[in-house]
Amino acid sequence: MENILLIKSSSIFTGESNVFQSGLIMVVDGIINGIYSDEGAIPKAILHQSKLLDVGNRTVSAGFIDAHLHVFMSSLVYGGKIHLIAGKSEMDCVNQLRKRTETAQLPKDDWLISKGWYSPEWTNGQLPTKASLDSYFPDQPVMMISADLHTIWLNSCGLDRLNLDHSALLSDSVVKSEITKCETGVILEGLAMSCMSQIFQEAVPNKAKYYEYFFQHQLSMGITSVCDLALLSDETAQQIDDQIYPEVYNELEVNGCLSVRAHLFPMMLDDLTRISEWRSQYQSDFLRIAGGKHFFDGVISTHTAYMKTSYEHTDSVGKTTFSPTDLQKKIDLASENQLPLRIHTIGDAAISTAIDYFSLAEKKYGRLKMGYHCLEHLEIIDPIDIPRLKAANLIASVQPSHCLMDYDTVDQDIGFERSQKMWPFNHFLKQEVPIAFGTDSPVVVDVTPLDNLYFAMTRQTKAGQPEEGWIPSEKISLTSALVAQTKGASQACSFAEKIGTITKGKFADLVVLSRNLENINAEELLKISVDYTIVNGEIKYKKS
Repeated sequence: MENILLIKSSSIFTGESNVFQSGLIMVVDGIINGIYSDEGAIPKAILHQSKLLDVGNRTVSAGFIDAHLHVFMSSLVYGGKIHLIAGKSEMDCVNQLRKRTETAQLPKDDWLISKGWYSPEWTNGQLPTKASLDSYFPDQPVMMISADLHTIWLNSCGLDRLNLDHSALLSDSVVKSEITKCETGVILEGLAMSCMSQIFQEAVPNKAKYYEYFFQHQLSMGITSVCDLALLSDETAQQIDDQIYPEVYNELEVNGCLSVRAHLFPMMLDDLTRISEWRSQYQSDFLRIAGGKHFFDGVISTHTAYMKTSYEHTDSVGKTTFSPTDLQKKIDLASENQLPLRIHTIGDAAISTAIDYFSLAEKKYGRLKMGYHCLEHLEIIDPIDIPRLKAANLIASVQPSHCLMDYDTVDQDIGFERSQKMWPFNHFLKQEVPIAFGTDSPVVVDVTPLDNLYFAMTRQTKAGQPEEGWIPSEKISLTSALVAQTKGASQACSFAEKIGTITKGKFADLVVLSRNLENINAEELLKISVDYTIVNGEIKYKKS
């Protein structure tokens, strides 16, 4: 006997158009059968054997999709393994960590880990040093991860524990004192990620517990799918650990505990052996290797994003994490083998170069038959490159919360004129470039899809700053933001044929909100919650 669920609402947003409609969504055995205008349009025999969920005028949408996050680190933050801090200075951060751990009974051999310091927001703007940590934590290894995940700050004990080899210590990734030329305890970019992977050693069952707990939290936010993207790993390390662990998801799936769909994007290496093996091993409706991921540049705050012109008051244009020639090889390899590829590109030069190579690859190998290539973040893009994104069939994978992280200081890095071209959501839409919303968790923590809608519509913090919104011309409408959080994000997953809209034949991944979204002010989004989250036709979350 078929399992039939009818969801009745006067406010259904399918994502296929920018209008809300009234009707009943019929779900048969986890698949959307269609939308019917009223009960009279449904055969009585079906009505009698179906379960009805009447939500009145509350809005029903396709399930929200987080198009960009890092699940392992996020689950450790949510599970309390990583302490969250947000100090206003170096010593403020150290004192916060000290206070948070005063009552903790950690063995001296265990790493003490926190996240959240961000030197661009400090008064002096300077990177910290191990000396301040050593004064309070002389005998226990400490790692403090920056808010953007691209830098770590260690004490002397932590540096000794890592036992970095000579070549690593000589690299530009290890920040040295200008006076003593010794390590300051700060490590940047790829080497920082490699160190994190060395420190975070957990058995599969332990990771699975963290994941399961975290995904229950995701369901409460209306999230039905996640894109788990590789964190930058140091390819010179003996073992690549990009924090993509399909075996952990498989453990959950085998035990019936994988509650959201997981689309994994492991690190794109110079050959496809690893990804190909995983794709054949892990390819279900709930767990799939969806493509590859790589980093091409860094971030603006540390002047490692690759720019067309130099940063303010410097001769530096940033840098790439590997050569443009190597990027072209990776893009060609992915395109030839029909593998969706997602590239971290923050600076305008990085974005432009990636578009060049994706365009050339499409001429050689044609467009992907299934899925899309994506550029990630696209913080500062030359306006002439926006229509080129569309021409190259690329998805702009962006994070609305990020544009409010340092909006009031970024002009110190790239100048006022360039800063006014950042995060151009509205310009993307005007040029018909699909945009996909994610969070980049745990760079930001507990940002919900509804928060994303608010940030995109207002270009303001939750405190309403700046008053008119940062670059108000780049605000977008509610429906455009909803599409980016659902349909656009499904394209970034390279699974748009199965999820992302309320369409006949797709999986019944749905969210029921606590209120009607039609004709509301953006500020009201911050007061709305999720009443139901439905995955594969099953109610996985119901608000108490």
